[in-house]
Amino acid sequence: MSYDPETGVLTGLKRPDSHFPSPHVAAIWNAKFFGNTLGKIDREGYVLIGMDRKRYRAHRLIWMLVYGEDLGQLDPDHINRVKSDNRFLNLRKATRQQNSFNGPARANNTSGVKGVGLFKNKWRARIKVDGRSIHLGLFTNKEDAALAVRAAALAHHGEFANF
Repeated sequence: MSYDPETGVLTGLKRPDSHFPSPHVAAIWNAKFFGNTLGKIDREGYVLIGMDRKRYRAHRLIWMLVYGEDLGQLDPDHINRVKSDNRFLNLRKATRQQNSFNGPARANNTSGVKGVGLFKNKWRARIKVDGRSIHLGLFTNKEDAALAVRAAALAHHGEFANF
């Protein structure tokens, strides 16, 4: 496969007949994949690529192609949070926790602001650090709670902060 770091797209390269049991099978494979964009977007939004009867997330393959390293328990994080955007400038190495810092607000969030929720007629602000929830305070308006979350996220999550 070939990778274009400006578009983030993986493209199939022509494979020689020696990679296949027969020239006929090679011709079928090359007709289907050579020059075409590889992968399909899964239900979570990631590009999946099938290879050797296994499925791989494209951003992990791209990391291996560019750096020559398997990240193991680490993840390539999509900086702009678009899971199908595999441009190399949009990927950075992250722990699972850092990757979650850069994630969206939970589906059950009622305020529309990550880390802010209504609690006893006040806006509660909190963030997670090292698996623990840190209470930042109760506020009369949502904007003040959002500012508290933003400041705490920048202090504790650094470049992975997402508000």
